[in-house]
Amino acid sequence: MASRSLARQLCAWGPIVALTLISIVIVSASYSSIQLYGLPTTKYFKTPNLVLIYLLSFLILYVYFHAMQGPGSVPLQWSPKRKEDQDVLQYCHFCKGYKAPRSHHCKTCGFCVLKMDHHCVWINACVGHENHTSFIAFLFFLPIGCIYAVIINANFLYRLFSRDFLKYHRTLPINTYTLFLAISGIAFSIGACIGVLLLLFTQIRAVLRNKTQIEDWICDKAIGRRKRDPNLQPFVYPYDLGWKRNFTQVIHLSLTPVGDGLTWPVRKGCNQYSFTVEQIQQKKEKKQHSYTCEGVREYNGKCCALSYGVKICLCVPCLEATIPVDVGDIIVVTRWRRYWVYGDKEVSEDDIKEGKRIRGWFPRMCIKIISKNDSQDEIREPETGSSKKAKITKTEEKEKEQTTDQNMARSDNGRKKKETPVSQNSHERNVKKRKKKK
Repeated sequence: MASRSLARQLCAWGPIVALTLISIVIVSASYSSIQLYGLPTTKYFKTPNLVLIYLLSFLILYVYFHAMQGPGSVPLQWSPKRKEDQDVLQYCHFCKGYKAPRSHHCKTCGFCVLKMDHHCVWINACVGHENHTSFIAFLFFLPIGCIYAVIINANFLYRLFSRDFLKYHRTLPINTYTLFLAISGIAFSIGACIGVLLLLFTQIRAVLRNKTQIEDWICDKAIGRRKRDPNLQPFVYPYDLGWKRNFTQVIHLSLTPVGDGLTWPVRKGCNQYSFTVEQIQQKKEKKQHSYTCEGVREYNGKCCALSYGVKICLCVPCLEATIPVDVGDIIVVTRWRRYWVYGDKEVSEDDIKEGKRIRGWFPRMCIKIISKNDSQDEIREPETGSSKKAKITKTEEKEKEQTTDQNMARSDNGRKKKETPVSQNSHERNVKKRKKKK
């Protein structure tokens, strides 16, 4: 099993920020409790209050470090027992083995993660099969500790200016630093509580449906495929066993995972590879709808792209990876937005063997389309700077043609109107001449 040392995991901005905020909240709550319950009227609540604070702190840190142990990985060069099953599994060129059902390769962790949900920057690891329970426990205990810290710090600030507390202000070290500590503890606790509760809600919702974030995205694409082509077989999510079985599969008192992470119980009418077959079909369609492009302008790969325009800078996908682009790079584009496209750079065979893969977002104007795969569906071509100019010139030519046609039609109508009265006058003159002769 692929794993990283705890010291290496802690040396990242996510764990450093998370542990710093947790430490500030613990220290502020402890200090406020000591000062608040040091009064003669409330000294009997000092010991049980501190015990409760340290108990919550221990639970939060215990499940946090347990979640950092990792999600579990697919063994290197893994393959199913039956060779026939290899046709319905995806092959990972980096791990040099097949991906087990519900597993995905994480480029940050460097291995195929069992039942991958997402990569969490706060623990510097993926959330998956082996640490999903401890991660949800962390999301559960942290808001409780934050709410209790807000109560303690707010009570301390309120009592600080009361008469009962002012009698002992000479013997207690009350200054601007203690006030700042209590106020910062309240602010960090409220912010962390709101953010973690939202994440806890999404995780509980995913557990009840037994569907990870990646699987939820794949299911949405599967439904979209059926809407475009009603002739396809109806899609049934195989891992939804009912909310009770789904809940007990993840949430339990022991933090040990249920099962080996390679095989999963499925619904009736489905098999172990029903979901992987859908994934393979979606990837085939993705290749059919891809574009082979060439780099025509350099991009350094940074989120700040002011040199490319204000609109491109404001619409940068900050939560996803961006890649640098050089002139002449060959990139296979699979996703596109109004100003940004997502592609996979072509790398050498040696880099593929070493597990190197360069893919991410970059500005549209940095590429030009070389070729695109033929498909039955009409796909909107990503617009580059040259294509936009070509479209503008084409529309201008069409407008000119329309204006010339309109002018020609108007001139023809004018000629007809002018010719009709002349012809009528000449006819009347001829009739009068004939009458005179008679």
